[in-house]
Amino acid sequence: MPDFVFEMYLWRVVLNALSILFGIISAVLWWYGTRNVSYENEIARRKKLAKPGNKPNLAGITITDGGESYELIATLRSQARWNRLGAGFAMAAVACQAIQNIWALT
Repeated sequence: MPDFVFEMYLWRVVLNALSILFGIISAVLWWYGTRNVSYENEIARRKKLAKPGNKPNLAGITITDGGESYELIATLRSQARWNRLGAGFAMAAVACQAIQNIWALT
């Protein structure tokens, strides 16, 4: 087998493995992004970030579900962050697959 054929095969294997890895990371990030931020955790975060001598802004929108309270804005902010990362890894997985398919045509 000529070296260039082996190198092309090796690159396809590497791209396929990267695509699988990026896809798994993407799925984990999107799954992690489904969690809610509890009201208590958000209040503790705001108090911790407050400047000395200033009262923290504790206003927010709270949703109660099954006896647990969730802070809506903090939940949406957290979900947006994790979904953005998940989408980035999904994009990388698709890019690896596209490159691999383009090479298959040559």
